[in-house]
Amino acid sequence: MKSPEQFQRHNKIIGKILIVVSLLHLVFSAFMYNAVYFFDSWEIFSDIHIGGLTFRHPAALMYAFPFFYVGLAIIEFILAVGILANQKWAQKASMAPAVFYFFNFPLGTAFCIYIFLTFWETPTAAEMEVSQKAEENS
Repeated sequence: MKSPEQFQRHNKIIGKILIVVSLLHLVFSAFMYNAVYFFDSWEIFSDIHIGGLTFRHPAALMYAFPFFYVGLAIIEFILAVGILANQKWAQKASMAPAVFYFFNFPLGTAFCIYIFLTFWETPTAAEMEVSQKAEENS
């Protein structure tokens, strides 16, 4: 069990890292959107004929990926603000995007494990009060 002071320190670290990761996801989505737009103009991606089936404009499906990362960045930023404000809902909800980080070896995996180790068992409100009173008395 971590002391409340250690927990607060880890809370701030995770919140700041999530802000950086959300900004990186926004930049990545802009590059991805431009790449899809560039390749979309190539004629080889116009139609795909397989047997009797014709798939019209299959590259248009690739536009979903940049928008997924924009949505992920918005969620990460909201979670980061909540974590920095010490909100319990943000601490528990941050485990959901951490699952996506697990597959980004090695830094994403390490960050995923760090989030799970920090927020799996959070200090109770009583422990936080005792810690704050101890700080005020000293």
